[in-house]
Amino acid sequence: MGCATEEMDCTTSVRQIDDFMIMLIHHNSDLVEKALNNRLMALPNSKSLYSTFMTCLRTDLAFVRKVFPQHRFSPYYELYEQRMGDRLKILALIHDADADGLNKVVATLRRAARADAFRKQIDKHERAARKNGNSVRRYIRALFDRYSRLRVIRLDLTYQRKYVETAYRLLKEDSAPPDPVTATEVAQHRDAFLEHIRKSYPSLVGYIWKIEHGVYKSFHMHWIIFLNGHEVMQDRTIAQAMGNHWATHITNERGSYWNVNAQKGNYERLGMLGIGEVNWDDEDKRRALERVALYLAKVDYFIRLKAPSLGRIFGKGVAPKYGHSRLGRPRSRSVSEHHTRRSNHRDVATSEQS
Repeated sequence: MGCATEEMDCTTSVRQIDDFMIMLIHHNSDLVEKALNNRLMALPNSKSLYSTFMTCLRTDLAFVRKVFPQHRFSPYYELYEQRMGDRLKILALIHDADADGLNKVVATLRRAARADAFRKQIDKHERAARKNGNSVRRYIRALFDRYSRLRVIRLDLTYQRKYVETAYRLLKEDSAPPDPVTATEVAQHRDAFLEHIRKSYPSLVGYIWKIEHGVYKSFHMHWIIFLNGHEVMQDRTIAQAMGNHWATHITNERGSYWNVNAQKGNYERLGMLGIGEVNWDDEDKRRALERVALYLAKVDYFIRLKAPSLGRIFGKGVAPKYGHSRLGRPRSRSVSEHHTRRSNHRDVATSEQS
């Protein structure tokens, strides 16, 4: 199985287990009974739950941990892992057609998921999602309230494969690089890159960044950088210069990057262009921009990177104060007013806190 497939399959499995846990909480009866042929059979009102449960049992929980060694998972998944980690025991109950035993296991899991302490944990997890998503949305709208035209840059900052210790290497039992990039170095590189764009680009008015850890890429960062669109053009060239500085100077030639602004044509054909020049009244571009920013802001509801030496894994600039003189053409109504009206009819999916 290829690395990308392993990561995708494990992510899908985590989501399926989340779905099962939510279904289980709202289910009140037993799961199975013993049929006349001495095999288990789902009860009439439990067929969907039983089918989902059998799918979840195919997940190798230990393998998921190998694929995501530096992550934590959603509360639902971690509760399932804690209570259902002995997969062989569960499969033995199914093989022996032990309906009472299997129903008891599932009922115990249901009680744990309905417990007050666990429900508080879920509420906290979901509040974090809403909080960070709303914060990013307000931040972008405040930038457009202050600047009528922004030059938006997207960069993915990564490391060359020979300098990273990846889950892919662990899965394939390959030897680790002699001096891999550490989480502490990633945090230092993030801070150095932020200092560089602050000092080197006077037109900088805002930014959003997110650190992630992939099976194949290991540590990498997504950046959305906002420049005053009345002061600069050539966003593709600027993005390339930023990326080159990252690759050569900040990471001491261990880095690499992906210039998303060099691919504007692809995004435009898909109707998802939210980079380059974005004007305050361009609803399509602003909607595409917010969609990407909200994705970065999410707390990784299902699978979240954990590395204490990184510090924060998500950040953004400080919103400009509304009421200062705006740059650009006069507007017939405020942008915040415009988006408040739109929000009553279309709510962008919430995202999560780091």
